[in-house]
Amino acid sequence: MNSVLPLSVIHICINLEEFRIEKQKTVFTFLRNVFKKRLNYSTNWSLHPDTKRYERYGTFLTRRLLVNGFAIEVSRVNKEVLEKIQGYEFTQIAETDIRVVNENTLNILKNTCKINDAGIWPCSNQDNSEYDIICRQALQRLNPYKMNLVKLLFNEEINTAKLQTLPTEPKPKVDDNNSLSSRLVNLAAKKIYLQNLLTERGIDLNCYQVNKYLERIPTDNNYVDNNSDRIMKVYVKSFLHPLYLEATVDKAFWLLVEEDLSDFTKLSLNQDEGCLKGKLGKSLPSGKISITLNGKWKTDIPFGTKDNMSYTEVVNVITQRLNSSGIHKLKFSFSMS
Repeated sequence: MNSVLPLSVIHICINLEEFRIEKQKTVFTFLRNVFKKRLNYSTNWSLHPDTKRYERYGTFLTRRLLVNGFAIEVSRVNKEVLEKIQGYEFTQIAETDIRVVNENTLNILKNTCKINDAGIWPCSNQDNSEYDIICRQALQRLNPYKMNLVKLLFNEEINTAKLQTLPTEPKPKVDDNNSLSSRLVNLAAKKIYLQNLLTERGIDLNCYQVNKYLERIPTDNNYVDNNSDRIMKVYVKSFLHPLYLEATVDKAFWLLVEEDLSDFTKLSLNQDEGCLKGKLGKSLPSGKISITLNGKWKTDIPFGTKDNMSYTEVVNVITQRLNSSGIHKLKFSFSMS
């Protein structure tokens, strides 16, 4: 806080309704990717200490970046507040065109709204708690943003058109005297496909260090994949006994379907939850879903029961979720293992 007090603060609000993504969790995954750490910044986006806990329940919390002597704060604007915003003007920030509220609209917001870590929200005269009063006073200190205050520190031109589209699939580098084997060409294409698919869906590639695996593209026939980067351990509850079984999943595939399968496949166990490994684990029945992407890249992901659900009940739930996931060219089938 002491580092922010002497700075001019620029507030930027986002309307989550404008994101054309059905699942709110996917929206937050996309936003986390936008505001993630970037090592080439002298300072980084700072987050509320309870960000993960709050966003798990659907509340986007403000991000702050200290740059060029300014504090840039990005918050959510509530849908009801949007209806109060009638007048706009246009200016720039860091040479980028933005829409700003005019003075009349800002006065309306000051009289009817409050601002806190969760964004700008409507309020009423009945909101008389000490916290609400502080939040309303914070909004009173805002002034209209009328000119480009943040200048660029470099002269490189930014091609904003590239920010609107996914990167094209680069071709694997091939030595003219030592062409990649068909196996490695397929592996390179698979990694590029998964990387683009995850990015398109707003999924953070840093999660489980998936980026570490996907970014290693074969360049010659001496390339060897690192399985420790590719797979990770998971645990599933047997359909026959109240015990968990240890298994493995492909990290990139798991990240793609985690939202749909996480109820039935766990990444860690509590101390009081027993686990069988190796041959003992294979003696107890669990489920397996075989996933195929783009008609050619396959993997198996184990799943188990939850709350004593039957195998059929679990299959029905996962089927419904995957059918509505919107994952392009996804096929899947189930079996007992």
